[in-house]
Amino acid sequence: MITRRLLLLVCLCHFFFTTLVTSQSQHMICKNVDDVFAEDENDSIPSRGSTHSHRSPGPPGKRGLKGEMGGIGMPGVKGQQGDPGIVDYQKVNATVEQLFEKLVEKSVISRIEELEERMLAKLGELDEKIESEPCDGLLHLGKCYQASLHTARDINYNEAVAMCTKLSAKPADIIGSQHYDLVFKYIRTVMSSSYDEFWLAMTFDHSTNRVLLSNGTAAPYVKHYHGKPLTSATNTQIAISVRNPSRGQQGMFNAPRSYSTDGVLCQRE
Repeated sequence: MITRRLLLLVCLCHFFFTTLVTSQSQHMICKNVDDVFAEDENDSIPSRGSTHSHRSPGPPGKRGLKGEMGGIGMPGVKGQQGDPGIVDYQKVNATVEQLFEKLVEKSVISRIEELEERMLAKLGELDEKIESEPCDGLLHLGKCYQASLHTARDINYNEAVAMCTKLSAKPADIIGSQHYDLVFKYIRTVMSSSYDEFWLAMTFDHSTNRVLLSNGTAAPYVKHYHGKPLTSATNTQIAISVRNPSRGQQGMFNAPRSYSTDGVLCQRE
């Protein structure tokens, strides 16, 4: 009897132990698997407001204000030295020559303009001086031309020079065609006869057959009387014959200084 009860007790203990172990094992396994799936599901489902959301990004927002400029950075590493350049000396020389020509041209133009201004100023001063000393004759290009005339034809060249000196002047040159016409027109206003002759400062060079101004340069305009100039070596001084009214032969002729004329055309600077 005791043996049967003991055996039954042992069997019951074995059953309860086996059942307990099995239950606990199943419980632990189920619990672990559920936890695993629960964790996987929790990891795969994003929470609200999560930064790991897989939604598509929206349009970019408005650009913010520009930030302050940063300081200057450190200088970079110096690069390698390049290959030496090729100099086109022909092109360089041509450029230098062009620049030099332009510089010279500019300098010359500036100098010419300066001389023109000085010449005009000088002529203005001469005109003012002549205006302060009235010109009783012909005023042309800053010079006063005045005829000194005798009633008789008795004035040699030396006497003509003396007559001009009394007027603070000297025998005159004729410096152009316009001047020539003005002189003849003026002299006719002081003539008392139909034909008169007047000494000039101009001379005739027989070696070159040229009429020269008082400064030794060639006269820019010459209008000879018919049949003149004379070839005799003594005929070295130039005079003019003037008719009033203008008709027939008149103009320049050469004669010796001892020749007598009616007067002299003087010029005052």
